[in-house]
Amino acid sequence: MRRLYVGGLSHKVTEKDLKDRFGKFGEVEDVELRTRRDEEGVPYKTFGYINISISDSDLKRCKLTKPSS
Repeated sequence: MRRLYVGGLSHKVTEKDLKDRFGKFGEVEDVELRTRRDEEGVPYKTFGYINISISDSDLKRCKLTKPSS
């Protein structure tokens, strides 16, 4: 089991989006999304943590794969 940090996410991304994306490379156990907001409640940073069972080779493949639009 690995805990991956994923930064630079769109503020519109969902847990399901990340499960679908990373599920191609291993078994996703859990996704945790966080959005930081300024004093006025405007989001300025969205990131996530993904707990995934993934092999070393699949992790490397995952890192090299470009996100699809």
